[in-house]
Amino acid sequence: MKEHSIKHDTFSKERIYQTLPSRVFAAWSDPAIKANWFAKAEEFNFSVGGREIIRGREPGGPIFYIHCHFSGYCAR
Repeated sequence: MKEHSIKHDTFSKERIYQTLPSRVFAAWSDPAIKANWFAKAEEFNFSVGGREIIRGREPGGPIFYIHCHFSGYCAR
């Protein structure tokens, strides 16, 4: 019998990088750059109200599905 699990969650990510803000923004907003360090998205619209959809799996691991919604909120 296969085990299935599902988890719905929301989180925010905050981190300070010791580089130019333009480089950090490019790492998150340019799909070609982001694909170097994160799974390639099936859909990618990095704008307020946009979304990112990723499906994949590690070798031998469970299938994962990520659906991100970009709200544009930025706390300072």
